[in-house]
Amino acid sequence: MLSCYGEFWRNTTTLAADFSQAVHVPGIEEPVRTGGRFYFAAPDQFRWDYTAGERQTVVGDGTSLWIHQHELEQVYRLDYRRAFGGGGLVALMGNTDLLESRYRSEVLESDGQLVTLHLEKAPVSEHAAAETVEVVLRQPDCRPVSLQLTDAVGSVTRMELAGLELDTVLAEGLFHFEVPAGVDLIEQPDASDSEAASPAGTGAEGGAGR
Repeated sequence: MLSCYGEFWRNTTTLAADFSQAVHVPGIEEPVRTGGRFYFAAPDQFRWDYTAGERQTVVGDGTSLWIHQHELEQVYRLDYRRAFGGGGLVALMGNTDLLESRYRSEVLESDGQLVTLHLEKAPVSEHAAAETVEVVLRQPDCRPVSLQLTDAVGSVTRMELAGLELDTVLAEGLFHFEVPAGVDLIEQPDASDSEAASPAGTGAEGGAGR
């Protein structure tokens, strides 16, 4: 099943979909709900436009991850490889090599049309919880329907995708980001000894900087 999921992404040049997202944080009763539009272009470009809830724009151009928090008038720039070296975005985009090297996978359930793929990443220490990802796939081509990430501290991010459009022509400049005038730019120092949080468990996907 993991190979089928990876094959879907290898055969996809572009993807656009509506998404809804809920982030459940331990100790907080109500989840943070957001939604908007997601875009992907092979091999490694993506964009989240959060239009429901707190307005945000998240752009990955293959080199940097840009998180624009409109109401706060600030932009974060993170190193792309640090931000997405693992976690939810890796699962969402079906990076089979990284998934196989970092996660244990199993099929939880299948009704013939939908399959739930469970991925578990070993905890970083004996006192930490394991990070898990559950991806619901639609047969027969294993396109993603939803993604749920539970991180090591117990926060749960669930993203639902709807109205997938595959291999269409996307607007030029969609994956290019320029810092708007009058907006503060906060840059994360480049480093190789740790990974940053990012969307759907990716900090950006898991709430784009929440």
